[in-house]
Amino acid sequence: TRNVWIRHEDQSRQTRACIADNAYTDYFSITAVDGDAREILSRPSSAMVTRTFARRLLGDVDPIGQTVSIDYKWGLKGEWVIQGLIEEYPDATEDILAPDFVTISRPATMEDQHPWYWTWVVLENGIDPADVEVRMKSILPRLGDPENVSRSDLRLQPLRRIHLHTTSDFGIRPGPNSGSGDISQLYLFLSAGVLLLLIVAANFVNLTTAHASARG
Repeated sequence: TRNVWIRHEDQSRQTRACIADNAYTDYFSITAVDGDAREILSRPSSAMVTRTFARRLLGDVDPIGQTVSIDYKWGLKGEWVIQGLIEEYPDATEDILAPDFVTISRPATMEDQHPWYWTWVVLENGIDPADVEVRMKSILPRLGDPENVSRSDLRLQPLRRIHLHTTSDFGIRPGPNSGSGDISQLYLFLSAGVLLLLIVAANFVNLTTAHASARG
Protein backbone atom coordinates (compact mmCIF):
# COMPACT_ATOMS: atom_id res chain seq x y z
CA THR A 1 0.00 0.00 0.00
CA ARG A 2 1.39 3.38 -0.99
CA ASN A 3 0.24 6.94 -1.69
CA VAL A 4 0.63 7.52 -5.44
CA TRP A 5 -0.67 9.78 -8.18
CA ILE A 6 -3.13 8.08 -10.52
CA ARG A 7 -3.73 9.63 -13.94
CA HIS A 8 -6.56 9.47 -16.46
CA GLU A 9 -5.89 11.47 -19.61
CA ASP A 10 -5.08 15.00 -18.37
CA GLN A 11 -6.43 14.51 -14.83
CA SER A 12 -4.47 13.08 -11.90
CA ARG A 13 -5.29 12.58 -8.24
CA GLN A 14 -3.27 11.31 -5.30
CA THR A 15 -4.61 8.36 -3.34
CA ARG A 16 -3.68 5.06 -1.68
CA ALA A 17 -2.92 2.20 -4.06
CA CYS A 18 -2.58 -1.47 -3.15
CA ILE A 19 -0.70 -3.94 -5.35
CA ALA A 20 -1.56 -7.37 -3.93
CA ASP A 21 -1.64 -11.01 -4.89
CA ASN A 22 -4.74 -13.12 -5.46
CA ALA A 23 -5.04 -13.98 -1.75
CA TYR A 24 -5.87 -10.35 -0.91
CA THR A 25 -9.60 -10.97 -0.76
CA ASP A 26 -9.04 -13.94 1.60
CA TYR A 27 -7.64 -11.73 4.36
CA PHE A 28 -9.02 -8.25 3.75
CA SER A 29 -12.61 -7.19 3.43
CA ILE A 30 -13.29 -5.76 -0.02
CA THR A 31 -16.83 -5.68 -1.38
CA ALA A 32 -17.58 -5.00 -5.02
CA VAL A 33 -20.52 -2.75 -5.84
CA ASP A 34 -21.46 -5.13 -8.63
CA GLY A 35 -19.92 -8.58 -9.07
CA ASP A 36 -17.30 -10.62 -7.23
CA ALA A 37 -14.10 -8.83 -6.22
CA ARG A 38 -11.92 -11.92 -6.61
CA GLU A 39 -13.18 -12.58 -10.13
CA ILE A 40 -12.79 -8.93 -11.15
CA LEU A 41 -9.23 -8.68 -9.84
CA SER A 42 -8.23 -11.92 -11.57
CA ARG A 43 -8.66 -10.30 -14.98
CA PRO A 44 -5.33 -9.25 -16.57
CA SER A 45 -4.36 -5.60 -15.91
CA SER A 46 -7.62 -5.00 -14.07
CA ALA A 47 -8.14 -2.74 -11.06
CA MET A 48 -10.90 -1.73 -8.70
CA VAL A 49 -11.44 1.71 -7.24
CA THR A 50 -13.77 3.17 -4.65
CA ARG A 51 -16.73 5.17 -5.90
CA THR A 52 -15.45 8.23 -4.05
CA PHE A 53 -12.09 8.13 -5.84
CA ALA A 54 -13.77 7.42 -9.19
CA ARG A 55 -15.76 10.65 -8.80
CA ARG A 56 -12.62 12.57 -7.79
CA LEU A 57 -10.70 11.39 -10.84
CA LEU A 58 -13.38 10.97 -13.51
CA GLY A 59 -16.25 13.16 -12.42
CA ASP A 60 -19.52 11.94 -13.91
CA VAL A 61 -17.82 9.63 -16.44
CA ASP A 62 -18.63 5.93 -16.03
CA PRO A 63 -15.40 4.51 -14.55
CA ILE A 64 -15.88 0.94 -15.83
CA GLY A 65 -13.56 0.33 -18.77
CA GLN A 66 -11.51 3.48 -18.24
CA THR A 67 -7.72 3.14 -18.42
CA VAL A 68 -5.66 4.75 -15.66
CA SER A 69 -1.91 4.93 -15.19
CA ILE A 70 0.60 5.23 -12.36
CA ASP A 71 4.15 6.48 -12.76
CA TYR A 72 5.66 6.31 -9.29
CA LYS A 73 9.40 6.90 -8.92
CA TRP A 74 10.12 3.68 -7.01
CA GLY A 75 9.13 1.25 -9.71
CA LEU A 76 5.33 1.31 -9.61
CA LYS A 77 4.61 2.14 -13.23
CA GLY A 78 1.95 0.81 -15.56
CA GLU A 79 -1.57 1.01 -16.89
CA TRP A 80 -4.70 -0.66 -15.56
CA VAL A 81 -8.32 -0.87 -16.67
CA ILE A 82 -10.97 -0.15 -14.04
CA GLN A 83 -13.16 -3.25 -13.99
CA GLY A 84 -15.08 -2.78 -10.76
CA LEU A 85 -16.06 -0.43 -7.97
CA ILE A 86 -15.39 -0.96 -4.26
CA GLU A 87 -18.04 -0.30 -1.65
CA GLU A 88 -16.96 2.46 0.72
CA TYR A 89 -15.00 1.33 3.76
CA PRO A 90 -16.36 1.89 7.30
CA ASP A 91 -15.37 5.31 8.68
CA ALA A 92 -13.16 3.83 11.41
CA THR A 93 -11.02 1.82 8.96
CA GLU A 94 -7.28 2.49 9.24
CA ASP A 95 -6.24 4.42 6.12
CA ILE A 96 -3.53 1.98 5.03
CA LEU A 97 -6.15 -0.78 5.13
CA ALA A 98 -8.57 1.19 2.96
CA PRO A 99 -6.93 1.67 -0.45
CA ASP A 100 -8.88 3.53 -3.11
CA PHE A 101 -7.11 1.58 -5.87
CA VAL A 102 -6.59 -2.21 -5.72
CA THR A 103 -5.04 -4.55 -8.27
CA ILE A 104 -3.29 -7.92 -8.28
CA SER A 105 -1.62 -7.25 -11.64
CA ARG A 106 1.96 -6.41 -10.69
CA PRO A 107 3.94 -4.32 -13.20
CA ALA A 108 7.28 -5.85 -14.18
CA THR A 109 9.08 -2.67 -13.09
CA MET A 110 8.28 -3.47 -9.44
CA GLU A 111 10.66 -6.42 -9.54
CA ASP A 112 13.63 -4.13 -10.25
CA GLN A 113 13.07 -1.69 -7.40
CA HIS A 114 13.29 -1.88 -3.63
CA PRO A 115 9.85 -2.46 -2.05
CA TRP A 116 9.45 0.56 0.22
CA TYR A 117 5.75 -0.01 0.69
CA TRP A 118 3.46 -1.07 3.51
CA THR A 119 3.58 -4.81 2.94
CA TRP A 120 1.28 -7.47 4.41
CA VAL A 121 2.35 -11.04 5.05
CA VAL A 122 0.61 -14.01 6.68
CA LEU A 123 2.90 -16.13 8.87
CA GLU A 124 2.22 -19.83 9.24
CA ASN A 125 1.38 -21.16 12.68
CA GLY A 126 4.49 -21.73 14.77
CA ILE A 127 6.62 -19.17 12.92
CA ASP A 128 8.39 -16.76 15.28
CA PRO A 129 8.06 -13.14 14.01
CA ALA A 130 11.41 -12.27 15.60
CA ASP A 131 13.16 -14.90 13.45
CA VAL A 132 11.46 -13.52 10.35
CA GLU A 133 12.64 -10.00 11.20
CA VAL A 134 16.24 -11.22 11.49
CA ARG A 135 16.03 -12.87 8.07
CA MET A 136 14.44 -9.77 6.51
CA LYS A 137 17.20 -7.52 7.82
CA SER A 138 19.84 -9.87 6.41
CA ILE A 139 18.68 -9.09 2.86
CA LEU A 140 18.75 -5.30 3.29
CA PRO A 141 22.32 -4.91 1.92
CA ARG A 142 21.15 -6.41 -1.38
CA LEU A 143 18.26 -3.99 -1.89
CA GLY A 144 19.97 -0.78 -2.88
CA ASP A 145 22.55 1.90 -2.23
CA PRO A 146 24.56 1.09 0.95
CA GLU A 147 24.11 4.61 2.34
CA ASN A 148 20.32 4.43 2.03
CA VAL A 149 20.25 0.88 3.35
CA SER A 150 22.21 1.91 6.45
CA ARG A 151 19.38 4.28 7.37
CA SER A 152 16.66 1.72 6.69
CA ASP A 153 15.02 -0.99 8.73
CA LEU A 154 12.52 -3.78 8.16
CA ARG A 155 10.11 -4.58 10.97
CA LEU A 156 6.98 -6.65 11.52
CA GLN A 157 3.93 -5.40 13.36
CA PRO A 158 0.80 -7.43 14.15
CA LEU A 159 -2.22 -6.14 12.27
CA ARG A 160 -4.19 -5.64 15.47
CA ARG A 161 -1.57 -3.15 16.77
CA ILE A 162 -1.55 -0.79 13.78
CA HIS A 163 -4.47 1.39 14.85
CA LEU A 164 -3.21 2.43 18.30
CA HIS A 165 0.34 1.19 18.76
CA THR A 166 2.34 2.39 15.74
CA THR A 167 3.74 5.32 17.73
CA SER A 168 4.76 3.17 20.71
CA ASP A 169 6.17 0.41 18.47
CA PHE A 170 8.08 2.54 15.95
CA GLY A 171 7.88 6.17 17.04
CA ILE A 172 5.76 7.05 13.98
CA ARG A 173 3.22 9.76 14.72
CA PRO A 174 -0.17 9.32 13.03
CA GLY A 175 -1.02 11.91 10.39
CA PRO A 176 -3.99 14.25 10.79
CA ASN A 177 -6.13 12.22 8.37
CA SER A 178 -4.70 8.76 9.03
CA GLY A 179 -7.58 7.45 11.12
CA SER A 180 -5.11 5.96 13.60
CA GLY A 181 -4.33 7.03 17.13
CA ASP A 182 -1.75 6.83 19.89
CA ILE A 183 -2.36 4.44 22.79
CA SER A 184 -0.51 6.79 25.19
CA GLN A 185 -3.04 9.53 24.47
CA LEU A 186 -5.85 7.07 25.14
CA TYR A 187 -4.28 6.20 28.50
CA LEU A 188 -3.85 9.92 29.26
CA PHE A 189 -7.51 10.73 28.66
CA LEU A 190 -8.59 7.59 30.51
CA SER A 191 -6.49 8.63 33.51
CA ALA A 192 -7.95 12.14 33.38
CA GLY A 193 -11.46 10.68 33.28
CA VAL A 194 -10.79 8.41 36.28
CA LEU A 195 -9.29 11.35 38.21
CA LEU A 196 -12.35 13.47 37.44
CA LEU A 197 -14.66 10.71 38.66
CA LEU A 198 -12.68 10.43 41.90
CA ILE A 199 -12.94 14.18 42.45
CA VAL A 200 -16.69 14.09 41.82
CA ALA A 201 -17.09 11.12 44.17
CA ALA A 202 -15.07 12.88 46.90
CA ASN A 203 -17.16 16.04 46.53
CA PHE A 204 -20.36 13.99 46.72
CA VAL A 205 -19.20 12.30 49.93
CA ASN A 206 -18.23 15.68 51.45
CA LEU A 207 -21.59 17.25 50.56
CA THR A 208 -23.50 14.25 51.89
CA THR A 209 -21.53 14.38 55.13
CA ALA A 210 -22.13 18.14 55.48
CA HIS A 211 -25.88 17.76 54.93
CA ALA A 212 -26.03 14.93 57.48
CA SER A 213 -24.16 17.04 60.03
CA ALA A 214 -26.50 20.00 59.45
CA ARG A 215 -29.56 17.86 60.06
CA GLY A 216 -28.01 16.40 63.19
